[in-house]
Amino acid sequence: MASEEPKNAECYLCIKGAPHHHEKATPCYLCLKNGKTVYFSDTEKYKKHLKTEHFL
Repeated sequence: MASEEPKNAECYLCIKGAPHHHEKATPCYLCLKNGKTVYFSDTEKYKKHLKTEHFL
C-alpha cells in the first residue's frame, strides 16, 4: 500500500497536486525551489498564496 495521504476531492491543493499536509504546517514547494521558505498552517492561506504568487 502507498503511504500517501488520501486525496480529498474538495481540497484545491489535492486537486492541483500540490504537495501539502492537512494536519501540519506545509512549506510552499514553489518557493522552496526559489530558495525561500514560506510555511502555511492553513490550507486556505496556502491556496490563496499559490493563486496570487504563483498563478495556480
